[in-house]
Amino acid sequence: FSSLNRYNVSGKLEVWKNGNAYEFRFIDFRSTNGPDLEILLTTGQSASPSINLGDIQGIDGNYIYRYTDADGMLGDFSQVLVWCSRFSVAFG
Repeated sequence: FSSLNRYNVSGKLEVWKNGNAYEFRFIDFRSTNGPDLEILLTTGQSASPSINLGDIQGIDGNYIYRYTDADGMLGDFSQVLVWCSRFSVAFG
């Protein structure tokens, strides 16, 4: 992970695949806290276009997010983003 702006995000990401099901494993994850944080798969450092993996599960620890790529769209996305939806700001 890397940080953007004044927000801190760190940790390791592992992606596990089983057929069209994916697990995104966040290991030793840490993030600056903020309102309405979500985990997005994106094509860059913005929220559009994106796949929303869900609300952030925590700002310090190990977390798993699951996604089933039924439409075969996952290959279009190359970034994982901690996104503040309230203020439209990328944390990292």
